[in-house]
Amino acid sequence: MDLRSNVTRSPAHLRSLQDHLFRAAAIHAYRNVQFYRRVWDEARVDVQAIRGIQDLESIPIITAPMVREAAKLGELLARGVDPSSCTYLDTSGSSGVALRVWKRPLEERVRRAVGLRIWFEHGFHWRHHTAQFQIKPGPSHMLQRFGISRKTWISTEQSIEDQLAQLLEAKPDVVVGTATALRRIARASEAAQVILKQPRVVFCAGELVDAETRQLVTRVFNREPVGLYGQTEVGYIAWQCEQRGSFHVNADTHFVEVLRDGIPAHPGDLGTIVVTDLRARTMPLIRYNTADLAIAASGECSCGRQLPLMGSIEGRERASILLGDGRLLTTRKILDHLAGTLRLGEFRLYQESLKKFRLELTCHALVGHPGIENEDTDSHVHLTVLGHLRKLLGEVDLSIRIVKPWPADGTGKTHAIFRVGNLNEGSLRDTTGAAS
Repeated sequence: MDLRSNVTRSPAHLRSLQDHLFRAAAIHAYRNVQFYRRVWDEARVDVQAIRGIQDLESIPIITAPMVREAAKLGELLARGVDPSSCTYLDTSGSSGVALRVWKRPLEERVRRAVGLRIWFEHGFHWRHHTAQFQIKPGPSHMLQRFGISRKTWISTEQSIEDQLAQLLEAKPDVVVGTATALRRIARASEAAQVILKQPRVVFCAGELVDAETRQLVTRVFNREPVGLYGQTEVGYIAWQCEQRGSFHVNADTHFVEVLRDGIPAHPGDLGTIVVTDLRARTMPLIRYNTADLAIAASGECSCGRQLPLMGSIEGRERASILLGDGRLLTTRKILDHLAGTLRLGEFRLYQESLKKFRLELTCHALVGHPGIENEDTDSHVHLTVLGHLRKLLGEVDLSIRIVKPWPADGTGKTHAIFRVGNLNEGSLRDTTGAAS
């Protein structure tokens, strides 16, 4: 598998490769995974009739609750797999119950190779030193003892002062972290008035890169972050190139659909991301609804790479807002609208019904404001926030509460938008998107 050359292979070559991989994945799943045999038999899928990607729509879409239940029942591991010979990754559990994803050694090597390809496309070299922000530090590699691909793991469970001290000492060439981790370290750097060494590249993974975080990280690190899109369940799906625009899909390992009402969304429209892992065999996921939203894209990138494109990642479906007129406001749309007014991580917006919302703020929520000390909803500050939000939400019942900072939830991510009412979740009949 020549991963580097696949980046510039023709679309026809990549499609032929996908046809071959998809057919092999479907046949393997039906023969060896009880979950797929049961679900596909119920849907009357004729696996032997599958020729390639053109037959993908004959396969039913599966959801995270279905996958978790199948894993709980022991139906998702392929026949004959010995877990003791596998590695595993656990999802963060931010979508509900955590899922353990098993991989045999070859699959794990492919996953790592795909990740490294992204790094090499951004100029990574084995002599470079990486600083990676993560809740729990990962394992060290034997070659790192000889100065090859050195890595400093910085645990985000430490105090922000300790994290900053480690980053300053590391002087890394490459910085990796979630949007939350990068935003917090950038804020701490500015507050301490320290100047960080300019890295060659900053990778942001695990969360969408909102406007506030992109601007802040660019200012502090003097590098615009590269957005990476993936999920623990299926690995590295797509990534931004030096243009920082659309996302290049790893078409030699994944097939990505952006669906609206169950059919491919038109370029520029919002849809739900459905992913097929073309190479997973231990715990295959075929037509897996990620519950993430993205803007559909087409055409070619000016960078010259031939991998298919996906537009901006817009956030989780459950973290979007459904308005009474049918519009769906995505996480990105909301966060980018509030950038410059409210500090991300210091506010939470709850939708209780189509017309009723609650905004919770900590005392440090307002940008450029020394702090909110009381709950006087008639104050000029509150009126300003209410007015700004109503420009986005329209005439709704919107209340504000001042609260204490929320405790960490163990995911290492920032959650700012919540649906708590009984709404028609997942409706994309009239949507608004935003550019990456």
